Amino acid sequence: MNLIATKLIILVNILTYCALHYLNTPLREYALFNPSVSLASYNFLYFIVPSFSHYYFLHLVSNMISFYNTGKLLEQVMSTRNFITLIFILSILSKIIFIIISILFKNFLNFDYYYSHHYSLGFSGIVFGLRYFYYQYDDGPKLIYGMLVDSSKIIWFELFLASFLISNVSFFGHLSGILAAIVINNLSIN
Repeated sequence: MNLIATKLIILVNILTYCALHYLNTPLREYALFNPSVSLASYNFLYFIVPSFSHYYFLHLVSNMISFYNTGKLLEQVMSTRNFITLIFILSILSKIIFIIISILFKNFLNFDYYYSHHYSLGFSGIVFGLRYFYYQYDDGPKLIYGMLVDSSKIIWFELFLASFLISNVSFFGHLSGILAAIVINNLSIN
């Protein structure tokens, strides 16, 4: 159980946190993801850097604990190279899906908040995407907070639980990670 990729990704998250909080780095410009800013800039860094940025230390720690618990199974099952590739694709695709959702809200519901005024950052969208794959390998019902939940539904349970119990959580950021995983899973099956 080497877990090279899992440990490397945790290190990248820690180093990014330290660089953004303690150094005067040009990466600060790209630390927050906003659909309108990202589309207007045509800069690829807006699709990568926010995934590894964290607002405060507890945000970093909670994401890395969840990532480690998920990554230690997935990296072994998928191989290190495939695991890193999956994380990279989830990072990009989840941002694209977030943009699509925000444009749909803007154009069809006349609700501009998610497109123009909502900023997100952190690794949890990717973690939610990875957990979708995790539950593909770890099937069967699980006891969660005293409730027996089928493994295919646990990710949705976790999404709503996180959204209601933790303040300032980006519901659409997490949802975008799950939807990106579903797209990847369906494309890889077909």
